[in-house]
Amino acid sequence: MKIFDSSFLIDYEHGVDETLDFLERHEREPLVVPAIVLAEFVVGFALGDDHTVSDGLQALSWAEIEPISERTAIRTGEVVEATAERGHAVTGIDAIVAGVARERNATLVVGDSDLTAEAVREVIDVVDYRKE
Repeated sequence: MKIFDSSFLIDYEHGVDETLDFLERHEREPLVVPAIVLAEFVVGFALGDDHTVSDGLQALSWAEIEPISERTAIRTGEVVEATAERGHAVTGIDAIVAGVARERNATLVVGDSDLTAEAVREVIDVVDYRKE
């Protein structure tokens, strides 16, 4: 199972070839977008001149949307605590997305360096889609 960070989705929407290659390589796995990441993504569409929220939802028709629950909140706290003990702060939406990955025992797929620190990799499975 793969959990996607907004950095991947932004690159996907911008047509970065590596995102399409990654999705193709993993098409048989569950592909999950946390609801909070979906919110970030569709807000970008709502603010854009050429797209609508419906366009954003359609662009992610390949993804399963994962709601944020009490269990997610607890897993998020665990990730934050564990990474802080290793000297790295994970906060905000990044922390919640990492919490979803921990909750689902899944690989977090990112396209930037915010969640690829060694301290995070010691707590959850993380892959930079461009380096896989």
